[in-house]
Amino acid sequence: MPVAVNRKPPFWWLGYVPAALLVAVLAYLAVAVGGSVLIPLLLGFALTFMLEPLADRLERSGRSRPSAVLLTLLLALLAIATVLLFLLPSVYHQLIESFDKLPLALRLSL
Repeated sequence: MPVAVNRKPPFWWLGYVPAALLVAVLAYLAVAVGGSVLIPLLLGFALTFMLEPLADRLERSGRSRPSAVLLTLLLALLAIATVLLFLLPSVYHQLIESFDKLPLALRLSL
């Protein structure tokens, strides 16, 4: 006796298209309307997601959770400050150089 095979219709996925379009439109509206709030919030979630393993490791090594989180945040701030310390002078000098060359570039383009 043959076994019945449960076959899907050829365009079964078309039922998901309206839901996908709705999600895409809602995501666009969320970024367009609430972008000034949404972007920092998403960056905070991403930072939390990246720093969680370090806090867990510090907690497993014997520290309390609040001290592990505080130490993780201090280390992250130190890393960001160090990167900015080395990047900002270079960016500053490049901006000054660009502003110095701007009048010549405007004269040549006209």
